Amino acid sequence: MRPKKVLFLTDWAYPIIGGTERVVFGISEFMVKHGIEMHIVTPNWKNMAADEVIHGVHIHRFKIKNMMNPYRRMIGFYMASMKVAKENKFDIVHSIYTIPLYISGFVIAKTLRAKYIFTWQEREPLEEHFNSPIKKVGILKFLKTFKPDYMTTESWELERYLKKNILAAGAR
Repeated sequence: MRPKKVLFLTDWAYPIIGGTERVVFGISEFMVKHGIEMHIVTPNWKNMAADEVIHGVHIHRFKIKNMMNPYRRMIGFYMASMKVAKENKFDIVHSIYTIPLYISGFVIAKTLRAKYIFTWQEREPLEEHFNSPIKKVGILKFLKTFKPDYMTTESWELERYLKKNILAAGAR
C-alpha cells in the first residue's frame, strides 16, 4: 500500500541551510510531487512561524528551552508530533540523524501505529559509542529493543560500517 502521509522528524529544517536540511527538504519536496503529503516537525530555532507550508511541505516548529538536553528533545518532539497527529493520520514516521530522534520517532510511530524509518546520517557518533565497551553493549541492546521497520543511511560507506559493526554484532 502506498503511503498517503509522512511525518518527518529532524533537528534542523528549511529555511536553515545545511546537509541535513537539504536532504530532508529535498526528500519531502520529491514526495509531495508524487502525491504524498509531507509534514516536518522541527525545533523553532529562529523564532519563525510555528506552522507554514513551503513548496507543498508542511513545516511544524516547536519551542524548546534546552535543545542540548536529550530528554527535553525527546519530549518536545513527542508533544509536537502528537499535536500534528491529532489532525492527520500518518502512515510513516521518519526520523533522521540522532539517538533522541531515533527514540522519539520509534515511540511516535508505535503510538500512531505507523511504519517507522530511521536514517543514520553520520558515522562519528557511532564510532564514539563503539570506542567504549560499555557504550557498545548499550547501543546494541538499544538497537535490538527499538527496531525500526526500515533503517537507511546517507552513504554506502556508512551502510558498510553499520553492517560490519552493528548488524554483525547482533542488532537488526
